[in-house]
Amino acid sequence: MTEQVKEPKAQQLNNQGKSKDHQQENQQDCQSRNQKLQQIIKECEEEISAMAQTAESCMQEIYRNAKVGMSSIEILRPFSEDKGFRNLLMRQYSEYNGLAKEMEIYCANHNIELKSNSMFSKIMMFITTAINTLKDKSNSKLSEIMIQGINMGIISITKVQNHLSDTNSHNHFADKMMMLLQQNLEDLKLFL
Repeated sequence: MTEQVKEPKAQQLNNQGKSKDHQQENQQDCQSRNQKLQQIIKECEEEISAMAQTAESCMQEIYRNAKVGMSSIEILRPFSEDKGFRNLLMRQYSEYNGLAKEMEIYCANHNIELKSNSMFSKIMMFITTAINTLKDKSNSKLSEIMIQGINMGIISITKVQNHLSDTNSHNHFADKMMMLLQQNLEDLKLFL
């Protein structure tokens, strides 16, 4: 009878040992899973951060284009004496300004900081425009200057759209800016 009692005690001790081994295995398994989960979370956070930076840089580039368009018109408009051309420039200015304001509101609500163009770049644009219009202030010359700027804007926004496409992202401001640039290009061609 003592043998029978001893057997269950030995079996109990053996089971306890197995139970401790099983607990240690479970702990190690949980720790391993936890480490893998932490790694996945870290990778996701890095990806989200990169996407946020991409979105922010895209917004900044679109905004920069709108502000450059506004600055160009502010600089060129006084050179024109044609009321129809000046009205076209003012309409385009209003459209660039409307898009810039819409972006400012969106970015303020989404904690995205937009930076305005530097005073240096505005001064350089003014000097370049003044030099280019020294001999010729015709609507054709002014349109040519604006078209060159619009073409640079189209290239810039196309790069933004391509980058967004590569990351399976989309930005409706990029689409709006592209449509605006293309329409302004067509309108200015009439004055060449």
